[in-house]
Parts: sequence; C-alpha cells; structure tokens
Amino acid sequence: MNGGEAEALAAGLVNDGYVAVVLDRLAKQASGVIGTERSSIFVRDLDDPRKTILAASNGTGDELVGSRVPERAERLHSAVDAAVTFRWDGAVRGALSVRSTVASRRFTPRELDFLTTLGAIVGAAVRHAHARHEPVPDAPGRLGDFAEMLSERDPYTAEHSDGIVATACTTARALGASTAELLELRLAAPLHDLGKIRVPSSILAKPGPLTARDRLVIDRHPVWGAELLACVPGLEVVAGIVRFHHERWDGTGYPDGLSGARIPLASRIIAACDAYHAMTSDRPYRRAMSAEQAISELRANAGSQFDPQVVAELEKAVDRWALIV
Repeated sequence: MNGGEAEALAAGLVNDGYVAVVLDRLAKQASGVIGTERSSIFVRDLDDPRKTILAASNGTGDELVGSRVPERAERLHSAVDAAVTFRWDGAVRGALSVRSTVASRRFTPRELDFLTTLGAIVGAAVRHAHARHEPVPDAPGRLGDFAEMLSERDPYTAEHSDGIVATACTTARALGASTAELLELRLAAPLHDLGKIRVPSSILAKPGPLTARDRLVIDRHPVWGAELLACVPGLEVVAGIVRFHHERWDGTGYPDGLSGARIPLASRIIAACDAYHAMTSDRPYRRAMSAEQAISELRANAGSQFDPQVVAELEKAVDRWALIV
C-alpha cells in the first residue's frame, strides 16, 4: 500500500475500492451536469479535520487522488471555479468543486444551484462511507422494498419496468455506454418513478385532467425519488439519474431545466424508452399505439423533448425486434 492509499484508508473512504468507484462516478456526473472539464471531490480526514484528502477527480489531478492537499483547495471560487461544501454534525466534511478551462466561462445562479444539489448527494455518499464498513450490504433489500412500494402505488410503472430496462440497455449499448453506465441504468430504469410513492392517491389516480396545483405536486416526483435513493449507500449516482429523467433536450423540462448533453445519458435514455413503452401500452383513457406510431412521435420530438441520438438508436432497436418477431 502506497502513502496515498494509506491516507485514503485512514479517512474511511476505501472499502474494497467500492466507495472510490462511487465517488469517481459522482465526479464525472458533476462535470457533465455543470458542463465543465474538471471536477474534484475533497474529504476531510476524520482523524484530523484540518487536513483534506482529494478523494476523486475528473479531468485532472488523477495522480493525486488519495493524497492530502491544501485545505484551500476546497474553497476555490472564481470566475472559472466553483465549490460547495457538505457537512454533518455541525462540521464541514468536504467539498465538491468544478473548474472550467475556458477563461470566459461564468457560472450562472442556476448552475450553482445544480452544484449545491450534487454536493448534497456527494455528501451523502461520503457520510455513508464513514458510517459503515460495508457500503451496500442492504442495497438489494432496499431496492426490493422500493419496487414493492412503487408497484402498490403505481401498478402500471411496475408492470412495464422489465420492458423499459431491456429497451434502455439495448439503446445504451448502441450508444457506447460503459459497464458502469449500464449498471447504473439497470438500477435507475425500474425505479425512475419511485418518487410517485409520495404523490397523494387523489392526484396519482385522478380520472380527469390535472389542475395546475396537481401538476406542481406530481412534478416533484423526480426530486423525491432521488432523495429516497440517495439514502441508500452506493446508489447516489443512481439518485442523480432519477432526478434528471424528466429533463428535456431543449432545457424546458423539470425539475432543474438541464439541456442537451448536460442531462446524464442514462436519464436521456430512460426518458425516451419510458415514453415509447407508455405509448405502446393500453391505458384506461386510450388504446395503445403501434410501434411505428410511437417511433414517429419520438422522431417528431427529437431535438426538443428527446436526445436525437437516443431516438435514432431506439428506433433501430425496435426495427430489429420487429424482424425477430
């Protein structure tokens, strides 16, 4: 074990490499969502909170991961740098920072809000790592519990989850998704609407049109789903995917108004695949569309609601299945 590994282990961050993988994925997610070339996660040493460890990095500084760095690295905040701290028990425990290599780059208030949201998710991951020796021993059980609760509250979503997962993974492979991205997608796809368990039945099962007030409530379900998943050690990256699955390619979606490639790829894939399965399924208020009609609708909304590349690969996948059938 080298010095950097010993320092990280002392901080309680490495457990068979799993926590390091989670933090690495969160650093990449932060870069993508904020739209920067670099991101870093800093964690205070529990034995000496005055010392800071670079726990994960994306885009730069990989050789320093696991090493102690100056505490001021947490607090960088300039035109091209932004950072948010995370804390618990009244003390700062670390920070998430992003940095642009473009000198003219300026962070908007909305982007800083995104960073605060992601910082809270990173903080949850670090707190989980410090709080237990095994990072995800109860994750399968918790996922099963979540799936059961969602099935009780929204039977349609649970009934079609297997199809959504299969379609999403086929599309993701065609787009060159990594092994880690596929794993995250497999976890996020069946639980993308988990937050609906907090939506009152009077709204969720309403037979008539939703009021503006109803819509405000139901539009919170991505946030609520992400909050639930972020409570489970190891599922913090999945929480981010779930939070962003109702964002639109043109930036008019919810809850955060992300646009284009800033929306995590898994979230973009879930959005298109969920819409396809919804359109090709019978609902109480309408008959199912044919596969051709559903794909036509997706194409019509590619570039506005959906990622055009995702729609193109989904269409190819549907064509292949039609040939097999």
